Amino acid sequence: MSHALTLPKEALNQAKGYAKALFDIANEKAVLSAVYDSLLQLDAIFQSTPDAVKIFLQQEEITGESLEEALSAYLLQAEEWVIKTLKLMFKQEHYAGIPALYQAFLPFYEASQSIGHIQVRSAVDLSPELRQTLEARLSETFGLSQVVIHHHVDAEILGGLYVEYKGLRFDATLKRQLNRFEEALSQV
Repeated sequence: MSHALTLPKEALNQAKGYAKALFDIANEKAVLSAVYDSLLQLDAIFQSTPDAVKIFLQQEEITGESLEEALSAYLLQAEEWVIKTLKLMFKQEHYAGIPALYQAFLPFYEASQSIGHIQVRSAVDLSPELRQTLEARLSETFGLSQVVIHHHVDAEILGGLYVEYKGLRFDATLKRQLNRFEEALSQV
């Protein structure tokens, strides 16, 4: 998965309606994976050419021909509903939403595929074995087909793990255990 482009909120808002409509039609037509793959390729183009992103965001004079020229190689292999969506966005002059289309589509796709992004903090880096075990456990716990762990090292934790997913927090850190122990001692 690529790193998200930093795009203005307006661009994401502009893309959101198109992304939802594209998701719905792709799901209905059973081409969801092909649409996702095409959007991932489009995002890779924008990742590798930040100047193209600026052109779309600044909404400079863009024509259908310049779209075809800028994305010609991509358009030859893109999924047909993605092409139709891009052409509609151009027709409506919603240029800023084009680089944001993948990011706006992703939450719909991930929800449909039971993919969850889970925040994990620990005192040290997770070993590959621990990460794999944690992914399997979190997948089972939350009923997800795939878990994407966003890990951060936090020296204040001392040991253990702090996990957060969709507002649920699980604090199995040594720091919390020590605080509980301290509270219990203060009651004696």
